[in-house]
Amino acid sequence: GIGTGTGTGAIIRLPKSVAMFASRACRRSIMIGEPLSEKKMTEVVRRLRDVEQPWSCPHGRPTIRHIKDLLDDLITDEKVSSKVVAGELAAMSQSQSQSQE
Repeated sequence: GIGTGTGTGAIIRLPKSVAMFASRACRRSIMIGEPLSEKKMTEVVRRLRDVEQPWSCPHGRPTIRHIKDLLDDLITDEKVSSKVVAGELAAMSQSQSQSQE
């Protein structure tokens, strides 16, 4: 049968053909870090509107990143970078003033 085991906690296995198609779908998908044109991004979002469950791939991996979370991460990264650069500039300035004395 499709499942193995009995009762609760049973492991459900997909038929090999379903697993093969799920794997092929992921392999042909847009991968993390792949640059996309604005036209391609718009096309992807429009096509996701027609999908019954657009939030994950057939393997359960997330397909969409919430913009709010991403913006929070970008803002945090920018604040950290600014502090690092400010610290480096202060150290350089102090080093230069000491070498001029």
